[in-house]
Amino acid sequence: MIRIGPVGRTSDRAWDDGGKEKIVQIFIAHGDFIYSLQYLYVDQNGNLVLSDSHGTAASQTYKFDVVKLDYPSEFITGISGCYGHPSANSRMQILSITFTTNNRTYGPFGGPGFGSKFDSPFRYQLGLDRPFGGFHGYSGHYLEAIGLYVKPLTTLSNDQEKVKNEKV
Repeated sequence: MIRIGPVGRTSDRAWDDGGKEKIVQIFIAHGDFIYSLQYLYVDQNGNLVLSDSHGTAASQTYKFDVVKLDYPSEFITGISGCYGHPSANSRMQILSITFTTNNRTYGPFGGPGFGSKFDSPFRYQLGLDRPFGGFHGYSGHYLEAIGLYVKPLTTLSNDQEKVKNEKV
């Protein structure tokens, strides 16, 4: 798998959920930024498994949303959002996040942050070939950074094989 990112603040509190690509539900605790991200996925034995919480759903959490995907026909095709500083004296973290699937868009969750010139948007668009391979990132009290894994193609479609075999 190919590791993309993460965006945000890197620290010694890394987490890595590569290989957990069959997402069923996503749980987002947020307010002016993302407090925590957690999800339910299907493991290689077909069991539903709850991931660790990345960040904490602090007592000051203003909002909590659940995204329920229509698994197995609906799958993640991209994530986007913004990272930066939610207030003038805070650490960099994920301010907002949006999940895109082959069926629709969920979000944005979180807030606009401090509006600093140092706040930065991010966008990972994967396409419809089911290349999503899981998340990774950093978290402490909040979600500080997020990235993802991309699975390369393992087979060619019939159209690609025809192009390869055509004579010039």
